[in-house]
Amino acid sequence: MGMRVRKVDDSYGIWDSFNCEFLNPAYLNIQEQDIRDYIDGKKDGIKHPFPLGEDYTEKDMIGDVTNSEGSLIIPGTEEQAEWVADMLNVIL
Repeated sequence: MGMRVRKVDDSYGIWDSFNCEFLNPAYLNIQEQDIRDYIDGKKDGIKHPFPLGEDYTEKDMIGDVTNSEGSLIIPGTEEQAEWVADMLNVIL
């Protein structure tokens, strides 16, 4: 899959360029441990700390990726959305 970030109003959507639609996390079957393994570098040997933001936290992101339905829209910064897209490219 090729995940890209697309601006949606004041947020950023995670776009699946293969299917030409915003990603729906309900169909991904990603668990919190998958994300933690990516953050800790267990996937590729490189640690990937989630970028800090004022209003959008790592906990928020994990909930959005593991326990939400509909389009995956990141209400944080563009950097945080890019991080999510990069993570999904590695995990999936």
